[in-house]
Amino acid sequence: MIIKSVGKKGVYTADIIIPCYDTDAAFYLKPASFMDFAQELAYYASNDLGFGYNQLKEHNTAWVLSRVHIEFLNMPVWKEQVSLDTWHKGLDGLFFLRDFKMKNQKNEVLINCTTSWLVIDTA
Repeated sequence: MIIKSVGKKGVYTADIIIPCYDTDAAFYLKPASFMDFAQELAYYASNDLGFGYNQLKEHNTAWVLSRVHIEFLNMPVWKEQVSLDTWHKGLDGLFFLRDFKMKNQKNEVLINCTTSWLVIDTA
């Protein structure tokens, strides 16, 4: 995964070439592997915003993923080059929302995802 940079309006982008070990027997991206990519990109985004793992650890708090809603529109395949975007979507009560969008080289959306996160006291 290659993190490009902070783009427009707080959008973070990663360029990914789907590796074989992240695919199933039919060479489609595994849903769990998509979530691994998303979690890694979310780490970099939250870190740049000042709310990353190390910053929260200093205050005995941590991010906890509470809910996930994913739409798999067209699964990427082994060796396909894709981009994964993420951005902070705002608050919903106690939940911090983060969206993700995976697109192919033709800019077609492959996967849409919204995650809901909580900050908890680790003590």
